[in-house]
Amino acid sequence: MLEFDKKDLKFIGPCPVCNSNFAPQNIKALKNYGATLMLHVDCSECESSLLVTLIKSNTGVVTNVGVLTDLNKDDFSRFRDMPVITISDVLHFDSNSYNTNDNFRNKK
Repeated sequence: MLEFDKKDLKFIGPCPVCNSNFAPQNIKALKNYGATLMLHVDCSECESSLLVTLIKSNTGVVTNVGVLTDLNKDDFSRFRDMPVITISDVLHFDSNSYNTNDNFRNKK
């Protein structure tokens, strides 16, 4: 099984918002799936955050995919164990979103 170590963090590029390098203390491992590592990264310059997935192949090549997010490190832990939102949940929400306490749509 492939494992990640500190030297693999060099594959996280600069911040996509301000192009600053990330400080190692602002990188937190959220989940390790053997050859896949999910990280939360905060930029100390522009205060943006990323969820980054590092994937290590059998040959040792590391690929990364990063997504800008408004989630903080604690949000991931809190949401990780929640049930998946289904299409039925979305349809139920949508069908009930026309009430007087509607904060999600603008009234005409």
